[in-house]
Amino acid sequence: MLRCLWATFVAVGVCTAAHGQTTAGQAAAQGKQTGTAAIQPTKQGINTGSGQANVPGYNNNAVEGQYFQGGNGNLAGPSTQRLTDCQSSTSPDCAAVNFLRNKSSAVNPISINSNDPLIQANRDRTNDPGSVLGGMMTSFPAKSTSNCAAAAPGPATPQQVIEVCASFSMPASNTCERNWILEVDRWWSYRCQSSGTVNLLCHTNTMATCSIDGKALSSYSAARSGAFVSAAITPTATPGLYQYVLQVPVNNCGGDGAASVSFSLDTVGQGGYITMNMTSLDDAAAVAVNNYTVYAGYPNHGPSYDSGFFPQTAAAFQVGYSWSEDIGKDVCLGYDYNGYCYQWQYQPDVRTFTANTKLLDFCPAGYAPIQMRSFNYCDSYLGCFTADPYTPYNVTGFFCNSEGKFLMNRSEGKGNGSVTSSATMPLLVGTNRIDAYWGTWMSSKACGNLTVTGQIYNVGPVCNTTSQTICEKP
Repeated sequence: MLRCLWATFVAVGVCTAAHGQTTAGQAAAQGKQTGTAAIQPTKQGINTGSGQANVPGYNNNAVEGQYFQGGNGNLAGPSTQRLTDCQSSTSPDCAAVNFLRNKSSAVNPISINSNDPLIQANRDRTNDPGSVLGGMMTSFPAKSTSNCAAAAPGPATPQQVIEVCASFSMPASNTCERNWILEVDRWWSYRCQSSGTVNLLCHTNTMATCSIDGKALSSYSAARSGAFVSAAITPTATPGLYQYVLQVPVNNCGGDGAASVSFSLDTVGQGGYITMNMTSLDDAAAVAVNNYTVYAGYPNHGPSYDSGFFPQTAAAFQVGYSWSEDIGKDVCLGYDYNGYCYQWQYQPDVRTFTANTKLLDFCPAGYAPIQMRSFNYCDSYLGCFTADPYTPYNVTGFFCNSEGKFLMNRSEGKGNGSVTSSATMPLLVGTNRIDAYWGTWMSSKACGNLTVTGQIYNVGPVCNTTSQTICEKP
């Protein structure tokens, strides 16, 4: 309710004949006495009766009071209607309305620059309403200083978010003047509305439907060296499904080499997999997944090992493995008259040896460590020779070295074979790698080939989201 009361204060002038000069102090005292005497009669005159007697249309229940609604009302509609009604009225209150309407163009407008301190202070409060509202804003996310900032990406996990968006009007030169700005999305998203001031409570409901399905690899690559002429990963028409190939061409003679493919998996144990097939397998080959050996051998001319023979307890696979070993021997320091040595002394000889692949960090059943000094020999015609540092010249195929590591060197096979690995593939979330080694004997007459192929199927969460924003007056 709005109560309006007009009060008229009547000043009474008192004239006093001066019979003598009045001092300043006496004049002040007389004025105070006169004013004090007028207070009570004036107060008695300011009452309901005097308002009705002196103010046209006065009453205690003004019709206009209903428009305010405790400060939350909308005065635009009633004001427009009042202007229309007063065009044909000569009542005193309409006379005031018509005067303001007709003379408004003559009134100098108030110009406020956008950099005015008051505007800047209001802008600061808009950018940081928490500094004014305090604890009421503690549950709101921080507001961006940019009115139209792009929304940050939401989390991948399904969720429903309900937020309250607070909006504040702010004058700004040449941009949305006398309009309010509302930002609606997960954080804040702005749009300009019609002129006026509106308080809204906005709820954004985001719904996500997710499933585990074929998903494109985020990254993949291939590399090759030596005898390998092909190393590649190729996508198929099925989402998430890829073909890979590592290949040594037919009848590569006297060579060896290595190749690999790398790829990134989104999940493990959710339906994704890799397969591994070896065809045109002639001579020695070894294959590993994430440095765990899953196959090694030359099936048509020697042993082949797969699956459980290589326990997935340690990542031991390595192409090109070197170690140091003492291959020293006893030398004679003195001979008797008959040519027999009567004084011997051990002479150390530490050398570095290299094998083509390391498969395990232990020596499996059926194998025993071999000392490279056992390949030292002497010929009565050609003299003495020590073991070759490149161990395929000493031993081919599988063997354990003096450290107890299970190794494999290149070797000549016979005919073409094929193998499908039945090993459980030790896959990882993130980067994975398949390595292959192939080698035949170092001779132009020792020829062979290899093709390793398979599938890579990557699965991950595939989500579709929908959002609905509802704004209403609180």
